[in-house]
Amino acid sequence: MMYGRRAKQFYDASRFFLFPGVMLAAFLQVSISYSQGTMIANDPVKLAKLVFGCLAISTLGHSLYYFINSYVDFISGVDDPKTSHDRTLFDSVNVNTLFKFMMVDVVGLTVIASYLVMQCTGEYEWLKPLFVLYPIGVVAISISYTHLKYIALGNVNYCVYVIMTTAVYYTILTNALPDKTFWIFNALTFVYSQLPILGNYHRDLEEDAKAGIKTVPILLGRYNSWIMLSCLIITGYMIVLHQSFYYQCYVLLASFMTIFEFKRVMLKTYKGDHTALNYYLGRAGSFTYTFHLISSSSSSSSITTGTDTIVLFKSQKDDQQDPYLMLFKEKRFNVEFIPLLTIKLNCNDQQVLTTLKNISTSTGDEKNYYYSSLVITSSNAMQSLINIVEKNDDHNLLLLDILRLFRNGIFLVGESSLNLLIKYLQQQQQLNTNNNNNNNDDGTSINELKEMIIVESNANLLSNRIIEKQHKSIDNNNNNNRVLYLCGNIRRDELPSTLKSNNIILDELIIYENTTNNNSTTSSGGQDEEEDMVLTRLNMIKDRIQWIVFFSPSGVDYIINNHKSLIHSESNTGCANIRIASIGPTTTKHLKEQYEITPNITSSSPNAQSLLNSILEYNNNQK
Repeated sequence: MMYGRRAKQFYDASRFFLFPGVMLAAFLQVSISYSQGTMIANDPVKLAKLVFGCLAISTLGHSLYYFINSYVDFISGVDDPKTSHDRTLFDSVNVNTLFKFMMVDVVGLTVIASYLVMQCTGEYEWLKPLFVLYPIGVVAISISYTHLKYIALGNVNYCVYVIMTTAVYYTILTNALPDKTFWIFNALTFVYSQLPILGNYHRDLEEDAKAGIKTVPILLGRYNSWIMLSCLIITGYMIVLHQSFYYQCYVLLASFMTIFEFKRVMLKTYKGDHTALNYYLGRAGSFTYTFHLISSSSSSSSITTGTDTIVLFKSQKDDQQDPYLMLFKEKRFNVEFIPLLTIKLNCNDQQVLTTLKNISTSTGDEKNYYYSSLVITSSNAMQSLINIVEKNDDHNLLLLDILRLFRNGIFLVGESSLNLLIKYLQQQQQLNTNNNNNNNDDGTSINELKEMIIVESNANLLSNRIIEKQHKSIDNNNNNNRVLYLCGNIRRDELPSTLKSNNIILDELIIYENTTNNNSTTSSGGQDEEEDMVLTRLNMIKDRIQWIVFFSPSGVDYIINNHKSLIHSESNTGCANIRIASIGPTTTKHLKEQYEITPNITSSSPNAQSLLNSILEYNNNQK
């Protein structure tokens, strides 16, 4: 019974009816980080522990805030037990009990902070100082609030408290320090967080004046204080208007639904009724936060305020699992995919199938192999090969069986081609297992096939490996020196030239085709009436572009020949405000030799992770 009474006293003295507004502002960070694609949840359990631990700190911090305020107001004689609007202290607890509550809060903050510091391991280890400084900051703000309130700075203290709390939640959810996204989306929160506390001062104007307190409403006077509150409300709606039209996200205008509640409260106050003004202003502000939260979440595709916009001159995968999208979004890049090439897969399928079927022939008990090696330098070629074999009518023609016929190995550029191949073979293996079907006569497994595959990051390195392997095969009295090269209709000459100069016979077979997406010029060189979609997209985002990434020499040719304003050779590194990235040395060489442009970075390997690492390293070196 006694513990129940103490708990009620603790709740009443904490004024928790004001707490939901603060927590709503804090949890608005979930909406922001989610809508911007920056929420990091590699370890959801640990993230939940940190968030709820922080919630416990915020709860105890809120109660300490009001415990100290009530304690100081009482011992300084500011709150009169008979006339004070805030009678929580006098009706519920005595001073000694209030002091004990403060000690419980301080101990609780210490214990929870220690627990959270222990939870900060791995990717969250850098957050340890945060969970030390946040409780200390809460205590410091709680102690200083009442004293600052006496000199018209109490609302500033409270604004710092709200900013600090929301920043902590944002940092935990994104695993990064607050950036301009945080400030843009929280501008409304910070403005409206002033309404309940200034409304409280406006309500208690005469009472505070008698006690000798100098609050903002006392300095301004009753009427000017009312004008100030009205201006704050209007400022909040102006912020909503700006975000709605600047980001073309008109669903944010739903926040204006609260304008009628604000109108009712302010008219009532203008007529002299100040009863519970702080509560009504806080409630209306909280409703506005809520509409803003729902709107920003539902319009995640329309609002993007990340620090860097990166343009990838490639097509996006159909699903949301595109590695470039996922990795760059995690690091707060706004990702724009602009494909410059239209890719037609599965070209020359009958010729490809005939070639694959005739790789080996039998002479008595011996098998003769027409090709010793297979070369694939593009994931598009690999996907075409998979599609052609998959769709053929001969169900005995299996890709795993075909690939093992290339005795000198399978040579690939980039991990993406390897990943495509392995994923497909594993799916086929699982399908055969489910159907109790085993077509591998000699038991060749996927793991054994992996040992036959050689992967390099670019064609120059790969050509050296092919030459080494082919010459070694000849030294072992294997006279088969013919290589099958599956490629596109647009390719570089380095690899074929290098192999042929080393007496290696290379048979090229076009398996996919590239065509540029250039609809802006006719065959006669004049302007076509159809709008160039690439130019349209670039013009829409040109003021926000920090990085452009080229994925092929043909992409370089297209952009430079059709959009010279984006890149120019005079600066030797492109436009001053746009940094250039290349997916590999082949594309970099083309930029340098053909256009005298040196990219800012060249990815060490042609994949999303290597590209991201190179860009992040460059950005860090520029700071």
